[in-house]
Amino acid sequence: MLSPRLERLVQLLVIYSVVMLIVEIDWTSAEHSHAAPPFFLWSERLVALFFTFEMVLRWQSLPHATFTEKLRTTFGRPEGWFDVLAILPFWLGFFLPAEALSVVRTTRVFRLAKLYRYSPTAHAIVAALWRAREKIRVVGVMVLMTVLFGSLVMYELERKAQPEAFGSVADSAWWCVVTVTTVGYGDVSPVTPLGKVVAAFLMPFVLAVMGAFIGIVGGAFQDVADEPE
Repeated sequence: MLSPRLERLVQLLVIYSVVMLIVEIDWTSAEHSHAAPPFFLWSERLVALFFTFEMVLRWQSLPHATFTEKLRTTFGRPEGWFDVLAILPFWLGFFLPAEALSVVRTTRVFRLAKLYRYSPTAHAIVAALWRAREKIRVVGVMVLMTVLFGSLVMYELERKAQPEAFGSVADSAWWCVVTVTTVGYGDVSPVTPLGKVVAAFLMPFVLAVMGAFIGIVGGAFQDVADEPE
């Protein structure tokens, strides 16, 4: 546990880092930080060094724990993984080619996950979702099976009529995912009579499965909202 002032500084730097990411991209239009004005590169280096130092301090705040216990304490909770995610792309950037530096810069947005440590509500929501994990797993498997079935069937039915839209299973999966999520972009749709029939039977089932999934997740959120303050 760090001092309250240091914890507040961590939160401010998280927000600062993401804000500067957006400013750097939109104001400089640079491909990556090395191509931007030096201020942005050195600002990022200082922030990344601070977050690295913070992680070391948290590790050393367990002086009487064994190495295994420290690993379990650090990575047995989401906070530890979020801390690693906040700095790992930066350090990997020293070994990656210049073409990958744009992606490294974009990963700074994941530092917002570090704010999870300071939100009791976020902890409660994650705990509620964890309690409902078995239901989520079952419905998730049903969604996956539906997408796979729909993708393969539509591929077989539509690939000759629409090779540009259903020419591969991946293309068919795009239509199926858009349908499963009820987004319905309309950019791809079946044109063969049998394809339309299959889609007509698939859509109500998909709505029921997605409704169950949304209901489980929504129920977890409602449990948190109903908990006394």
